[in-house]
Amino acid sequence: MPRHLPAVVATVAAALVATAPSAAATPHRHVTLGALTGIVADRLATADTVAAAKWRTGTPVDDPAREAQVIAAAVAAGRTAGLDPARVMTVVRDQIEVGKAVQRTLLALWRTVPATAPTAPADLADVRPRITALTGDLVSGLARDDATLRAPGCLAEVAAAVATTTATHRLDPLHAVALASASRSLCR
Repeated sequence: MPRHLPAVVATVAAALVATAPSAAATPHRHVTLGALTGIVADRLATADTVAAAKWRTGTPVDDPAREAQVIAAAVAAGRTAGLDPARVMTVVRDQIEVGKAVQRTLLALWRTVPATAPTAPADLADVRPRITALTGDLVSGLARDDATLRAPGCLAEVAAAVATTTATHRLDPLHAVALASASRSLCR
């Protein structure tokens, strides 16, 4: 783990907690939410493969048609699970936007330092089923954890889960910040 990562995680977690209503994180809740932030981290990790595919093909980061498909499928699954469609749309839109930010950051790095660019072929067709599955898992997690995500102090709980997920997934600073950003909208 890079030596500056704990400082990044602490800063991001502090920012999340600072915006939360005052309530201490409870261990059982953040462990439960850790499964959800783990899904978010796994979904964000796909941005690396997507960026590599787009690097190879020169495809733009934004893909409004695909994004609309992902959101529509998530909203439909959310309705089936009894979730508010607007809430599901917001959470999934945030995942997409943060994933695109990761892609843009990686593409900028690769343009600036070509030696860091991926050399192995990557294909969007290979990663899209994983993104679809993780988005379904995310919607299921929102339904499963709905009461915790509505509770006072949710942001503190999410911040604790983000810190734990960052450590267990050994996220680099880019993905740690992305995880924290993508997790903010989990609370209702």
